[in-house]
Amino acid sequence: MLNKCFRSVAGFFNLEPLDACRVLRKQLPQYIPIASKLAIVITSLVTFGILVVGITVGTNQIRLLETELNKFALTLLQQMADSAKEPLLAGDQLNLEMVTHGVITHEGILGSAIYDDEGQMLTQDGRQVSITPEEFMLSLKKNGNASYAILPQKKAVFAKKATTAYLYPLYSGDLKAGYVLLVFDKSSLTKARRDTVFTITLVTVLMAFGGMLVSVYLSYWLTKPINQILDASKAISEGRYDVNLSERRNDELGILMSSMNKMGQGLLQKQQVEEVFSRYVSPQVARKAIGDLTSLEEVKLGGRHIDASVLFADIVGFTSLSESMPADEISELLNYYFSLIEKSTEFCHGYIDKYIGDCAMIVFGVPYEVDDHRFNSLSCAWMILQVVEQINVVRKSKGLPIVELRIGANSGSMLAGNIGSKNRMEYTVVGDAVNLASRLSHAGGSGEIILTGTVFEHSSVRDKIAATAQGEIQLRGKSKPSRVFSLDDICDPFKQDMLEKIKELVADNK
Repeated sequence: MLNKCFRSVAGFFNLEPLDACRVLRKQLPQYIPIASKLAIVITSLVTFGILVVGITVGTNQIRLLETELNKFALTLLQQMADSAKEPLLAGDQLNLEMVTHGVITHEGILGSAIYDDEGQMLTQDGRQVSITPEEFMLSLKKNGNASYAILPQKKAVFAKKATTAYLYPLYSGDLKAGYVLLVFDKSSLTKARRDTVFTITLVTVLMAFGGMLVSVYLSYWLTKPINQILDASKAISEGRYDVNLSERRNDELGILMSSMNKMGQGLLQKQQVEEVFSRYVSPQVARKAIGDLTSLEEVKLGGRHIDASVLFADIVGFTSLSESMPADEISELLNYYFSLIEKSTEFCHGYIDKYIGDCAMIVFGVPYEVDDHRFNSLSCAWMILQVVEQINVVRKSKGLPIVELRIGANSGSMLAGNIGSKNRMEYTVVGDAVNLASRLSHAGGSGEIILTGTVFEHSSVRDKIAATAQGEIQLRGKSKPSRVFSLDDICDPFKQDMLEKIKELVADNK
């Protein structure tokens, strides 16, 4: 049935059962607040306590009333037995009737009767229990040696009134001569019981409601600092460290709130340091250094050999350009073009290792190893030239100064790690492959990308680029000539995404 109802609800909202289950799970609270738990516990304890007290008091009151009724009945029964003893022994029916008639004049007595020792009724007045001799004797037997017997209540109902019938033996010396019976109205006892139940119920409801209000207020007051700490911890986990728990408390929660404030301030300072640090080094290197850092002693000089790619993007004729422009304009011009280079580098999964005057050194496959670092480096070089070329067209039309680039790219084994001194170091790559890329950046002309034959013939790039052989050239600092190529184009479909990105960069920087 429940499954059918659930499917009906899911169908009403046009949802699959699994989707409906996920929606319901999202709507349910992830946890039960402490304030709710405290309110439930306090309200339950107050209600339970009132119920226990009320039931105990009510039970004792009813028991007391029943005891008093029994005492009153026993007194009247004894008086009736004393008055009926002589007439019963003498067989004086008239006096027996007078005895039964006289006793019902007492308030609360509905009927009276006198029986012989065999259970036969001799006389009665008012209303009495309708009981057969057999039932009469059975009641006496159940009574045992008690001084009186209370007949079954189902036999003691008159005119929808609750009654109790009492049997009392009548003795003449040691001889049991008969029995007397009185029927008492239990309406007052029943009313007392009903009033007690009503009072207990009313007091319980009122106290439970009042206890609920008080418990909700107390729970809110007690858990308010805990909720503040919870909100602060959520903010910190989400990267918002500007928490300020202003409530002042002279207890354990106050110490915890003060510690949360200090932790937030410390994390905020750490975040600011990381942001500044990531502007001086690449974000990849910053994340790598901070992620691997457990103590300052682990920051050591040296590194590891790795197969990676590097390119140098050098500005052509920068010396003459800087002579003809003020220093602030040169700085602004460099920053403008370097920002374009940075965005192209990020798109091609590389990072700028450093700026060397008018040259940008860009590394791929470091600090995280990737298989296609060669193709990424050549794609980045081609993309940088395309962006600069299109931006230059726009700047020329506006009469603004432009720069032209030449790029050298190479791949191979290099040492990646911390280079410098113990107190001042930087994460970079060094080696013959890096030096060769730097030399290649000066070997080409404006708008050229020069790469080695080793890179061009590598299986990861051979079918993805178009290049023209430039023969062998003698590079400064190299003992043997190097066979080089000039990158012409990136093959489809690899350059489609780059063309879209180039279009976006040019549009944003017009």
